[in-house]
Amino acid sequence: MTTDKKPMFQASPDKALIVELLKKAHASARTVSYDEISAVIERDVRRACRHILESSRKALEKEGMLFACISNEGLKPLYDIDKPDLAIASTEMVRRSARRQIRRCNIEDITKIPTEKRIKHIIAMGQLALVDMAMTKKSAGKIGNLGYERQHPTAALLEALKD
Repeated sequence: MTTDKKPMFQASPDKALIVELLKKAHASARTVSYDEISAVIERDVRRACRHILESSRKALEKEGMLFACISNEGLKPLYDIDKPDLAIASTEMVRRSARRQIRRCNIEDITKIPTEKRIKHIIAMGQLALVDMAMTKKSAGKIGNLGYERQHPTAALLEALKD
């Protein structure tokens, strides 16, 4: 016997309480401590209930409300003025990751790899190298000189990398 009914997913009451607390904090530009969040749901969000906190943050992110983690303290609301710093920190993290993977995945004698895998490897390494190259200070300077206000940032990046 099959049914056409789909399961109904509902947010947990704990998630709803955290979302409400974080919305109030975002509206008042107030940092919320992990202790305060834990007290609201009467469970520790630093350990076993971390997933509820993450789920709440993701739900608010969809509504345009971002929060940054402050180690061992809590969550700080982020606004448009904070997003450039977030983007810069993210590009540095991605670049370090790309460089690390390039070092890890380098093959001494690529001729020993089957052709199909070799092609995929070359493409992947090229993509990693592109990420690394696109995120240098020199590339950033070129993109900044183009002024992406007049065009999409991706188009500005591709234009800057033509040289």
